[in-house]
Amino acid sequence: MVSDLVETGVWLRPDQADFVRALADLAGLKISVAGSPDHRTGTAAADALGADFAGDIRALLRGSPPKLMLLADPGDLGEIRGDAEAVLNAAADGCRIVSLAPVPASAIELQNNGWTKAKAGREPYRGITQLYRPTTTKLWRTTRDMLEHFGPVRSAAIGVALPAAAGSLGSLMIGALELAIEIVGECETVYAAHAPSVSGGGLHAVPGDTLRNLTGDAHATLRGSGTLCTLRLTSGAPRPTLVARFDGPEGAIVAFDDAIGWWGPDGAERDRSTDLGTESLDAAEGISAAIRRTLKPGGISSPIDTIHLLTVAQAALLSMTTGQAERPDMVGRIVRSA
Repeated sequence: MVSDLVETGVWLRPDQADFVRALADLAGLKISVAGSPDHRTGTAAADALGADFAGDIRALLRGSPPKLMLLADPGDLGEIRGDAEAVLNAAADGCRIVSLAPVPASAIELQNNGWTKAKAGREPYRGITQLYRPTTTKLWRTTRDMLEHFGPVRSAAIGVALPAAAGSLGSLMIGALELAIEIVGECETVYAAHAPSVSGGGLHAVPGDTLRNLTGDAHATLRGSGTLCTLRLTSGAPRPTLVARFDGPEGAIVAFDDAIGWWGPDGAERDRSTDLGTESLDAAEGISAAIRRTLKPGGISSPIDTIHLLTVAQAALLSMTTGQAERPDMVGRIVRSA
């Protein structure tokens, strides 16, 4: 817990108020101003947190932003070119911006809306920290250590889930892709499919070209050089989940929430780690821990590779539309030449 409460602004949906309150209690935040992507519910969201109401996220970032800005739901932030400059202005005023959803929300936005254009030596996209990163949990760090002794991974399966208030399907996609790319290396192809949170039967809507407002479930299969990794993503889950299985010549490693086991080809147990903390089990605890890390001097020690991950995600979104496997390298070239 930080010693002094950190003045914080929040952009959220009203249904996220209880979760944001829990984050504030755990991370030592004082919520002074709040608003909502839906202007009709912004006042209710602010009232629920006992905060002053802000009607325009861009004006807040360009004006006198608080020390921390929590984007529980960033809405359409990132869609227009001026958003990148607003983020840089906030950073220049000493404001740290953290988000439960990707901003920008696609490789197209990243390329076309000025997010990679450096000003004073800093690219705007680096001014927003994504909070949901399963690679930073003790469970994954311990898994990584075990995999170093395991040897080559032939195939992997990873499942992640979050409650709706704790993050979007887009944040799950970026977080899970960071895990998968660590396993497969360079992603040669990705095949993905999407099931929306509400299905009316018959024809189904495709998600489009952005991670913004993406809800429901998604599956993806990534192929690298000699390694296959499947992902299962669930938003709106009752509780957070991080499960993984890795198979190779030396048997199988299975990780589930707070424990890991390694079984050899003969079925004998070779290694086991338990009691790996609750960051993977409690969404508020895991995300508040990420907020505390962000507020430390120097911020996050290993920043997320936003450009690469959004490119692979863009290929996954395209695959959801075409129904075919897509190549991230080709998608990247198309986006850069647009």
